[in-house]
Amino acid sequence: MEMDPKQKEAENSEIETKFPFQSLEDVLARLDANGAVQLMARTFEHNLLLDTVDRALFARGCRLRLRQIGNQRILTFKRTQKLENGIAYREEIESDFSDLDNMQLIFSRLGYEPFFIYEKYRQVYQLEGTKVMVDETPIGLYVEIEGADEASIHAVSDKLGLNWGSRIDQSYQALFADWAAASGYDGKHMVFTQTG
Repeated sequence: MEMDPKQKEAENSEIETKFPFQSLEDVLARLDANGAVQLMARTFEHNLLLDTVDRALFARGCRLRLRQIGNQRILTFKRTQKLENGIAYREEIESDFSDLDNMQLIFSRLGYEPFFIYEKYRQVYQLEGTKVMVDETPIGLYVEIEGADEASIHAVSDKLGLNWGSRIDQSYQALFADWAAASGYDGKHMVFTQTG
């Protein structure tokens, strides 16, 4: 049975923002003190962003990602709908798949090659109807909150004592580009073996 297109569209959307953070122990203690429920323990993530040579997807505000997280492999299409008040509103369509090498080969045959690789260790929590992701990356620690709307994200950020003024709507690709420019790093990818 087919799902209502409007219902499917609502399921395939994400509203989120990120906060830079200094101390992993501190943010985990804040989550615990507020009764957050851990949905995923600390897990290594390896991500490939794919595009054509002329960056046709990027030009349209779209991303195509292959992700391996633990034993799971996920294909994701993202399209930025708007960036407003430090909050990112994106269409996000995901599907699991089994073979990373073959999936990459299929996309290569279609003209999509990896242009940015990024890694992180991620923990996922649920708190008051939002998902809180704690990401340890080669360029620093980030707390990402995904919720139904800006108000729910703001409420949880306040509970966790996060500085609302420090929120960012950038992707990890954009954050890495800014970090690399500021630090004089000339590597192409945000991976632990190269950047730290």
